[in-house]
Amino acid sequence: MSNDHSHAPNLYAKGILCNAAAGAAA
Repeated sequence: MSNDHSHAPNLYAKGILCNAAAGAAA
């Protein structure tokens, strides 16, 4: 994981979607 917070909101939103998809798949 990188420490770049300039794109944090976008990456965080993508992380939520990815985690939700992974949770649903699991």
